[in-house]
Amino acid sequence: MFALSYTAVGLVVSLATRRGPLHGSLMSSVVGTAMVGTVAVLTALVLEFRRNVGSVAPDLMGMLEARVPVHLRRAIRSGLWGALAIFGAGLALTLVMAAVHLDRIGRLYGSLRADTIGMVTLPLGQVMVPRTVAHRAPGWVAGAGCRAG
Repeated sequence: MFALSYTAVGLVVSLATRRGPLHGSLMSSVVGTAMVGTVAVLTALVLEFRRNVGSVAPDLMGMLEARVPVHLRRAIRSGLWGALAIFGAGLALTLVMAAVHLDRIGRLYGSLRADTIGMVTLPLGQVMVPRTVAHRAPGWVAGAGCRAG
């Protein structure tokens, strides 16, 4: 139910901003919010039941164990840990670069002479940057490049 309501909110926001200059694709808004809601519910279930996740839906777990090869089941945990390590390395790289260029960040704040709203909005935007850069940094380090957009 949570994932469905989360998807509905994504749909409403997408439809409400449809006529604006900055609008998202209706399909990606719905699919994206559905995925975020589903991952949130699955993460909550795993955290709540730890090693006893099979008790939530025993028939589903039995079907998955019968159809998903054991090698794939074992690889999923390792793959998730690897992805977490790569994301952590990208985040660390981003934070180091922010610390190295702290003087430039300070000069930016000084040169903007922003009003109260600007001084509140700028840090909120900056909080979002490390997450985005941490997602893109591993691709750049791996040689895949980084395209904006």
